[in-house]
Amino acid sequence: MYLFPVFLPLISFFIFIFLSNFINKKILVYISTFNIFLATFISFLLIKDVVNTNYTFEIYLFHWLSSGNLISNWTINIDFLTSTMILIVNLISALVQFYSIGYMREDKSIARFFCYLNLFSFFMLILVSSGNLLQLYLGWEGVGLCSYLLISFWFYKKSASNASLKAFIVNRVGDMFFILGIILIYLTFDSITFTNIFSNLKDYEGIKYNFLFFDVDVINIICLFLILGAMGKSAQIGFHTWLPDAMEAPTPVSALIHAATMVTAGVFLICKMSFFFNSSIFASNFIVLIGSITAIFAASVALTHNDIKKIIAYSTCSQLGFMFIAAGFSLYNLAIFHLVIHAFFKSLLFLGAGSVIHSLNHEQNIKKMGKLWKKLPLTYIVMIIGSLALSGIPFFSGYYSKELIINSGLSSDLFLSRYVYFISIITALLTSAYSFRLIYYVFHGPLKFSNIQYNKIKETSFYILSPLILLSFLAVFSGYFLKDFFISDKYAHLWVNANVENLSDIYLHQKNYLINFIPTIFAFLGILLIFYIYFFKQNLILLLKKKFSSIYRFLLNKGYFDEFYNYLFVKNIINLSENLWKKIDIGLIDRLGPNAIALSIKNISKFFSNLQTGYIYHYVLSFAIGITLLISFIIFFL
Repeated sequence: MYLFPVFLPLISFFIFIFLSNFINKKILVYISTFNIFLATFISFLLIKDVVNTNYTFEIYLFHWLSSGNLISNWTINIDFLTSTMILIVNLISALVQFYSIGYMREDKSIARFFCYLNLFSFFMLILVSSGNLLQLYLGWEGVGLCSYLLISFWFYKKSASNASLKAFIVNRVGDMFFILGIILIYLTFDSITFTNIFSNLKDYEGIKYNFLFFDVDVINIICLFLILGAMGKSAQIGFHTWLPDAMEAPTPVSALIHAATMVTAGVFLICKMSFFFNSSIFASNFIVLIGSITAIFAASVALTHNDIKKIIAYSTCSQLGFMFIAAGFSLYNLAIFHLVIHAFFKSLLFLGAGSVIHSLNHEQNIKKMGKLWKKLPLTYIVMIIGSLALSGIPFFSGYYSKELIINSGLSSDLFLSRYVYFISIITALLTSAYSFRLIYYVFHGPLKFSNIQYNKIKETSFYILSPLILLSFLAVFSGYFLKDFFISDKYAHLWVNANVENLSDIYLHQKNYLINFIPTIFAFLGILLIFYIYFFKQNLILLLKKKFSSIYRFLLNKGYFDEFYNYLFVKNIINLSENLWKKIDIGLIDRLGPNAIALSIKNISKFFSNLQTGYIYHYVLSFAIGITLLISFIIFFL
């Protein structure tokens, strides 16, 4: 039974592949949605059994491959970490598919869309349930491939095609480091199975390899490769450029891939390999540094942009930064806790944004909206709930994890901990600021529509609104009801059994409640600043833009990362490609190869064609010359 949560999406995929020409596509869509809801229900039963029985197990499916000492079996690993991820993937996939029935109703390629969604869900489930690194890497590459297909779903749009290509290439860079990490792990431990690696890790601590003429700790190098791989998937600073552009995909894709599943794969990898990172102070500091920079940078950029989906996309980058911070402080269970509740409120925000976009005939610029709270009251309420949860306002789900992550910077003995705490509270202020800036422009700003257009605006269908209501409840209550499973001593054994090391439980038990409340104060301050500026002092916005014009341009241009990469890599690669094409391919290979052969054959054919004059004496002369040459050859050479 426990195989169904993993393989039901694959069954739906094959149903679309083989039956889409014989069965009405709408029926197939409903079958697919039913399958994923069934997978979600079984996932609930699975995690219930894991929690109640404290039982972990591995389901052997078949022998996959053998090469020398490298042996890999296909297995499904079940513990609290994997069962949690399986539930989250299936739950969000189910809600997204139900939402897509309404959102993609008019699209002629809806069957292809659901086909891609199911294949993506399957690969994500393979990733989180794997018992070895090779199987995990298969799922890792599979979700990368499916994200390419989903981002370019509307491939006839040049922007979508370019965005998918960008996402694919940037992720391949990260994946290159990940596979190097896997290779180094195998060369060091002679195994790629998690249990074997973790049990032998202590024996290899302190061992050094010669790397680029320097003696370096092998554990540090492995951790570095794994972190760089995780940064690619989780869109951390330097690798983040693909995520905002990926908003060219249909909005349900943004909710599934870029909020709850694929982008969290990097965080999952770090938590899965927690034994390695707890053995490396260098790795912990590096993760914390990357996470904090990403968090404040992405939050700052979100404050300057006007595309509703890109604002939420940068918000995702920022929140992933918080997860990296938690993992860097060895609070892996807290990182997963934030991952889970982030999946709820961020999916809510994306799907809520989709409801707005769908109602406005695909308009995404928030400055072209306004006064929508009267026309879209339910969407307005759910967006408020999602924004409050994202901001970490007390008693909404985001509060229970975000506050702990920020305050852990005061208790950690890492070198960067105080710096990270300061950055985190500033990021908390920026998060609430950009969240409610979006709320203001979309629902309270000046009316930008004609009366005729405005009167036509209304809430969307049942299929779109129903998932929003459920996600709203999860965004409000999930933090409170789930916190014990992730951060209390009562269920600490679940994480031990899942091979997730947590060396920093003391960080979660702060006694100074006044200090603990500082992140919340900054979150409220961000909301109050937006309320004051946009309702009473709008001229202050222009003044701030003028006074800090250089910073504003920097953020508006997303830190010039795209321009830098275009100058350093893209332009040079294109120039090199053109030179190779013109000089090597056309100038040399074609000239000496196919074109030369073709030209030679043409000339030879033309020569012999000219010999065909039609006069008998010419043929007799040719015959005589041939006989003479043949006799001469026999006399002189034989």
